[in-house]
Amino acid sequence: KYPVEQIRVWPFSARTNQTCRPTLIEPEADLQKTMAVCAENLNPWNVFVELVPPDSGLTALPPFDKDTDVLLFFKLYDPKNKKIHYAGHHYMPVTAKVQELIPILNERAGFPPDTELALYEEIKPNMVEKIENMTEPLEKVLEELMDGDIIVFQKEERDNEIYELPTCRDYFKDLFYRVEVTFCDKTIPNDPGFTMELSLRMTYDQLAKAVAQRVGTDPYLLQFFRCQ
Repeated sequence: KYPVEQIRVWPFSARTNQTCRPTLIEPEADLQKTMAVCAENLNPWNVFVELVPPDSGLTALPPFDKDTDVLLFFKLYDPKNKKIHYAGHHYMPVTAKVQELIPILNERAGFPPDTELALYEEIKPNMVEKIENMTEPLEKVLEELMDGDIIVFQKEERDNEIYELPTCRDYFKDLFYRVEVTFCDKTIPNDPGFTMELSLRMTYDQLAKAVAQRVGTDPYLLQFFRCQ
């Protein structure tokens, strides 16, 4: 069980760019309302529940000023393994400079404090923009700064090009084109088949080679049919 001062509920709300991000419940205006009113009759009602981390030593969540602070979420991109990792959240003053995030992000990632980072704003899953000006305040750099904005970061490395997806922009573009395709053997009645994750950017030859490797045969001995 958590004391009231160690928990904060952030309901998700839809944005104009078709994403959902958490928003603050107004302490004075909303806390006396019923859940039905706050949820606006949504079922299910999706919320982000913020809790005091057990190992933080804090007895209450830090204060949050809706007029001067912003809730940011962080993701770490690992180009070597082509993976995105959740890196927590943090309150920042809207007037704070972007570069003030660097030591916070390095600590979250377990990097040395002086590690150079590349930062991106995730506008929506298939759209990320690199943050170029690190000395400007967040309210000027991030487009329509709001609670729930997401910063994706990675090491600023000169040899990133050795990786298949060197930047998080490449990763999200690849993710956008990924699809799951189920293949069934037409010679076997009611064959349940198997499913593979492929890319819409694949050529026919790449598709054939991927499937051939999966079933252990020559790609030139395969013929594909669309479901009718």
